[in-house]
Amino acid sequence: MVVDVVLPVDPDSQDFRVQVLDRRGKALPFLSSETDQGSVLPTRIWFTGRYEVVGHVELQTRPYVWKTFKGVVFDK
Repeated sequence: MVVDVVLPVDPDSQDFRVQVLDRRGKALPFLSSETDQGSVLPTRIWFTGRYEVVGHVELQTRPYVWKTFKGVVFDK
């Protein structure tokens, strides 16, 4: 199954995911995505499963919360 999407998401300030749920509310497994050249957001997303079992598609977004950590040492 393929979901064509137009994402109203600002990738600089929001995280997102597209989730497909069957009629019982169980998430269908993500398979793959395709992003147009020059874009940072996917335009087509594939999920495993038959179209007939789809209950609904959700676009879930959340704002990024940036944190600063001072004095952190990274060991090589």
